[in-house]
Amino acid sequence: MFEEEIKNKLELDRRIQEELGLVEYLTDDEMTNLGVEKLRQILNTVKQISEDVARKKLLETDRYRLVSRLKRLEKRLMRAINLYEQIHVDVIVKVDKESMKANMPVKINLILKNHNPFEVQVKLQEMKLKGVSLITMSHPTTLSLRPRSIERVTLLFKKLENELIIGPFRILCRGQNIERKIFVDPVIMKTEVPKPILRVVKDVDKTKVKEGEELEVKLIIKNEGDGIAKGVYLKDNTNGLKVRGITEWTGDLAPGASKSISYRVVADKDLKLLKPAIVTFKDESGKQMKVQSNSVNVEVIPIEHVKTETEEEQVKPLKHENVQKISINEIIDEIGKLGLLALTGYSLASLIPKKRKIPKKVIIEKDIHWTTWKQDNEEIIIILEHPVAIVKEEYQDFIRFRKATPVEIFHSVDRTTARRLQETFIYIMKGILTRWRPNEADGVKIEELYEDQSYKKICKELKKRKLNNVPRNPMLICTYYRKKSLFRKETVMKVYVKTCANIRQLYFNEVDHVPMSFSSSEISDLVKEISQAPCPIIVFLGSPTGWDENTKKFAKETYNPMTHLVFVDLKTFERYFNEKDDLLMDLCSFLPQIAPEEVSAEEVDERLEKLDSLLLDGTLTLEEYVRRVKKLKSEKILRNIRE
Repeated sequence: MFEEEIKNKLELDRRIQEELGLVEYLTDDEMTNLGVEKLRQILNTVKQISEDVARKKLLETDRYRLVSRLKRLEKRLMRAINLYEQIHVDVIVKVDKESMKANMPVKINLILKNHNPFEVQVKLQEMKLKGVSLITMSHPTTLSLRPRSIERVTLLFKKLENELIIGPFRILCRGQNIERKIFVDPVIMKTEVPKPILRVVKDVDKTKVKEGEELEVKLIIKNEGDGIAKGVYLKDNTNGLKVRGITEWTGDLAPGASKSISYRVVADKDLKLLKPAIVTFKDESGKQMKVQSNSVNVEVIPIEHVKTETEEEQVKPLKHENVQKISINEIIDEIGKLGLLALTGYSLASLIPKKRKIPKKVIIEKDIHWTTWKQDNEEIIIILEHPVAIVKEEYQDFIRFRKATPVEIFHSVDRTTARRLQETFIYIMKGILTRWRPNEADGVKIEELYEDQSYKKICKELKKRKLNNVPRNPMLICTYYRKKSLFRKETVMKVYVKTCANIRQLYFNEVDHVPMSFSSSEISDLVKEISQAPCPIIVFLGSPTGWDENTKKFAKETYNPMTHLVFVDLKTFERYFNEKDDLLMDLCSFLPQIAPEEVSAEEVDERLEKLDSLLLDGTLTLEEYVRRVKKLKSEKILRNIRE
């Protein structure tokens, strides 16, 4: 049975071996080097064998393999022969983006690649130009390309206009009595016009002074653009003030350069506001521009109201807990008692984030530095504190700014850092999961999602294509499989790496102080959805602000043989999972460890005092307190701890 089919198959294998030899195992270059006549002879032999394969009696699987094998060889032979019969030269145009800056010549590279086994003469016949003129060319208009070689021709152009068109190019190629014309599309560009961007900040050494005292006013002007600011004239508004020192300056500011001036003002009882300073300047095209600084609020204590130290000690400020026990009207009425500063403003901003209009009363807690700034006839509140140190709480009728607690500062992260932490975590996990394999897995397929639905949603709301320096919550999906047959693979396990950040909070407020929680519907719904997979899954959830105590407890106590969860704090790289899960213990051992730093005895005492304070005020649970103390002991940084 099948004797004839097997005999024919063996005969055809022997014939391919004898008549074609090792041709099918040659590289493309080695095959081309055989010469066109030899290649044609081999091609005829391949066609004859192909006809025999089609005619003879064979098993269908054998026939399919032989036909596929001969067709691949036939295509390679025809491609090699074609290199002798036609000219194959690629022309690629590349623009040096750095040269697009103003006052720099435009640099363009023509990359010529000869695929033929013979020399080709290349001639640049025509090159149309608009808005530029040719300065120099690294090669003559006619040059020779050696067989299978690459040449780079560099052209420098002088800019004449802002909009530049270079091309189209017409190139003539000749070789072995063959000729070919190549047309290359034009390059259309616009030059980047450098613009100076000046930022002016007014600051004082103190915002609360006694009548008759002096306060120092400092003005800092900086060019944050990429163009020169010419004829800069800085003039502060000191009308009606008793001033000592220089209040104006003129000159040029290069990109990145800054200038500061300072003077002193005598505080009188009518002084309440230092008005903005005005700056005028011109850009490189001669266009006149104007900016102004912020204004600064000053509180002057009249001489008759100045209290002695003894009197001030007798004043007992009301605790902040009382703020939330009264209505908004009572808050406004009781401002003096509460030690808060209240404003009835509607426009709120800081020096870095974009302005937000908030139609609510604004309450700023005592000891927070702030000022106001006039812009487009609107008064903007400027919080002069590091964003990490301030928490904004939004209520139904008002917004309150207060100092952040130590725990909130520990968890806080700004949007740039959050994005960098997410990208670093994805990069590390991608490298680990590429090398790691579960049992029975032969290979892995990795898919990377660069942004999630929450990022896309806020982009849609703001009608923006993308948001700069904002985390995008990227995710990795790693599918591990084993091969069942030549064309069939079976999924053994999936590993998901998801980063989580409050994009809305980071975009509008720049800083997030709140640790992430697994109870968040966005996270829990995602885990619930991917848990429907028919194979075991591992989910790594990484948060730049860390995780709350309930989530940590849930991670350590939960075990599911089909869904394995790992929560990672992206700042400290601490991971929280069930340590009885052998699979997670194996995989987490590949994650990098952050070695504890050496701590002095004084710093140890300070850490213990902080932990004691957090336990007493209810911020830390007793379980978390014990865990942190044990961690200090395990790192051998505690010398004398009472059990």
